[in-house]
Amino acid sequence: MNEEKVVEFANTIYQNAKVGMQSIHDIEDKISNRELLKELRSEYLEYEKISNKVEDYAKEHNLEIKDNNFFEKAKLWTSIKMSTMTDNSTRKIAQLLLIGTVMGLSQCYKDKFDYKQVDEKLYNTLLELEELQDKNFTNIKKFLNSDLQ
Repeated sequence: MNEEKVVEFANTIYQNAKVGMQSIHDIEDKISNRELLKELRSEYLEYEKISNKVEDYAKEHNLEIKDNNFFEKAKLWTSIKMSTMTDNSTRKIAQLLLIGTVMGLSQCYKDKFDYKQVDEKLYNTLLELEELQDKNFTNIKKFLNSDLQ
């Protein structure tokens, strides 16, 4: 097993989950719909479980994993704040969350191909992340019509 590839794989899963957590954290204060807030808090906990699983794996295998850098975090925060500055409706927030979820899913699909033979435990964690994001997409898309009812 190539340790460099394992670290790279662990990092991509970890950073994907952390982006989900940060996105939820950064947008929480803009949400007025209680159902959406409840959904996102549940999603946050699931992303946290996955990131903790990768952290535990890294400790167990004496690997150094890295969170997203400051500039990536700042870029995400700025994007969310700018996108909700003039429209923080439930519909707009759901749209932003769906875009982010699709980005996370596309990373999972890419990683499934790129890291299939690297590590079975990490691969299963990646599949968990993909399943979570797929479920999140389904759960969030219903909020696109929230402001229309």
